[in-house]
Amino acid sequence: MAKKWKEHSSYVGEPKEEIIVDAPVDSSVLKLSITKEIKNACESIIPDIVGGISKLISTYDPDFQEELRNNIWLAGGGSLIRNIDVVLEHELELIDGGKVSKYKDPVYGGADGALKLAMDMPPEFWQTA
Repeated sequence: MAKKWKEHSSYVGEPKEEIIVDAPVDSSVLKLSITKEIKNACESIIPDIVGGISKLISTYDPDFQEELRNNIWLAGGGSLIRNIDVVLEHELELIDGGKVSKYKDPVYGGADGALKLAMDMPPEFWQTA
């Protein structure tokens, strides 16, 4: 149940509406608001994401940092959190800004990226020892 609630209701920022779920208690169903809990859980990952982006950008040559900062793509299950791109862009303003986009197919985005990298690899990288 919790997984279904999370996948259906995850958001960051301001909620569109209160999130009410049906929770079985003994032989009845209790309607509970989980709005604050979902918000707190989802927003708890924002500092780590921003910190990771900041750390990654700092490892690049300064000539390329601006281009990298303005080409951030979200993929995977976390990118399905409503408003995560908007909130991350807002948080990135503290480190000179950035442009965050969601990949069109977030579930398979990582695999698509890996395939693209593999297709661009030189033949010698395909040799096994």
